[in-house]
Amino acid sequence: MDERVTNNARGFVNGVVAYLAKDKKTKRISSKVQTLLGKVTATAQKEKTAYVESAVTLTEIEKQLISQMLFKLIGHTVDLECLTTPTVLGGIRIKVADWIVDTTLETQIDRLAEILE
Repeated sequence: MDERVTNNARGFVNGVVAYLAKDKKTKRISSKVQTLLGKVTATAQKEKTAYVESAVTLTEIEKQLISQMLFKLIGHTVDLECLTTPTVLGGIRIKVADWIVDTTLETQIDRLAEILE
């Protein structure tokens, strides 16, 4: 496995735990969070398939770019299972094991609504 991937994943986990540790209320759960995030990362790094949802059919170039990005993140190639979902009005959703990258318009509107509440 690519050492950079391991270091990046570990850096992410440690960064989240350090952020949570700043709050006295969350110090007790920090080790549990670190363990959980470590398991999620390890599971994603073993996965062989990435599921990609978009509103339109992806071009071969778009698929290649997604594959390259995922290779950099998890350290090996994965098969892409692409699904065209008309209800995804814009953006894409990528799932690799428990990792989810969701840039869909629906999710962005939901986050904006939470902020405005």
